[in-house]
Amino acid sequence: MTNLFTLPVLSSILSLLIAITDTAPALEDDFSPGLLIGVLLFGAVILVLIGAGAVIAGCMIVFTMISLAFGILSASVLAGYLNRSITTGLKTLVMLLSGLLGIPMGIVMVFVLQWIKAGKYPDFLFTTILPGSLAGLLGGVIIGLIFLKAISYLREIVVAKYRVG
Repeated sequence: MTNLFTLPVLSSILSLLIAITDTAPALEDDFSPGLLIGVLLFGAVILVLIGAGAVIAGCMIVFTMISLAFGILSASVLAGYLNRSITTGLKTLVMLLSGLLGIPMGIVMVFVLQWIKAGKYPDFLFTTILPGSLAGLLGGVIIGLIFLKAISYLREIVVAKYRVG
């Protein structure tokens, strides 16, 4: 840390000596191994900090995903328990998953379709993310409605066959 404070002082003394003697030092003797080692150590510290930040960010993303999954499952179980109906719990689970997974799946599908069509990577904002979000939202709603119809159909079959409900 003291090298940072002594550097301006040494620089001014060197410029004063150059001005007094009126001769510049030879450039061949300008090699400084201490400076090289200092820069390499500083670079290593920066790379270690970047790596630690990436690991912490990855752990936070995994923790968020796990928390989200437990939240969706617990909301579905709670909805089914409060209504005393397994189909309500399944409907809640399907609706939450359709809304959550529809948008990323739509973005990926639009990206892949544009990549196949154009043969190059598309611009992300206007050609992938916005249409993909709209397609994913629409796809999530459609898949959710299909699953809801399938669950009601299966419920009717179970009630008719086993006289449950």
